[in-house]
This record gives sequence, C-alpha cells and structure tokens, in this order.
Amino acid sequence: MPAFESQIIKGYVGIPFVDHGRDRKGCDCWGLVRLVHLLEAGIELPLHSEISARELLAVARRIRAGSVSKIWVDVAHLPRRPMDVVLMKKAEDHGKRAWHLGIMRDGKTILHTEDGVDSHLAPLDDDNVWLRHRIVGFRRHRDLA
Repeated sequence: MPAFESQIIKGYVGIPFVDHGRDRKGCDCWGLVRLVHLLEAGIELPLHSEISARELLAVARRIRAGSVSKIWVDVAHLPRRPMDVVLMKKAEDHGKRAWHLGIMRDGKTILHTEDGVDSHLAPLDDDNVWLRHRIVGFRRHRDLA
C-alpha cells in the first residue's frame, strides 16, 4: 500500500458537490472516491460519468458485489484503513441498499459529499449514530489490499 498520510485527505475537504463532477472543481460521491484513489494511490477507477449522483445505486451495487472487474475486496471483517470505500444507504432508508459512497481517511473518519453538501470529514464513532446507521459495507481496492 502506498504511504498515505491522513492529513493528505484534508486537501479534499470543501470540494463542492457537483453532479457528475470528477475533479477538484466539484465532485459527486463517486467522483470524490475516484479522485482520491487517482491522486493518492495512482489508481484510475472508471469514470461512470454517465451516472448521476441520484442514480449511484448502480455504482454502489457494482462495488458491493465486487463486479467491477473484481477489483473490490470486502473488508467489513477487517480493521478500517485509509482509502477503504464506505458503502452507505440513504439516511431515511431502513434497508441494506447502498446508494452513497465515502472513503476512509483513517480508521475513525469518513470523507464524503452529498447533494447540497461540500466534501467534509465525518467521525465514525459511537456518538455518530446517524452515520453508523447508514453504513452497509466496506470495500478496498485490490491494489491496496
């Protein structure tokens, strides 16, 4: 795994939410995951630019199933590491379908963005029940496994 310092990911805080965004000018949740993988680990993930942030269920399903060229390893049973992708459901959803993605900064903090919210860090701790309730899985790119 490349040397990855948690302070580097702070450089991604404040990126505006832009549907179909794939760069520092603006990102949706997949764009943010893709941008961090590209710039921090040199891993080029598919653009999926044809998919709106409102339709990211398709991307989340592919990652959850590991079907994107078998590049995603299920790491739900392992300690969290920087760059792990977090699969999340909608806040109001009671099911297990992933509709949203984030990326671990470290074992305790998630970087993510949502419609109307710039990219930000959210603590993954016992006090943040709202966020913990949304998580349905964790995946790691095979090159980082």
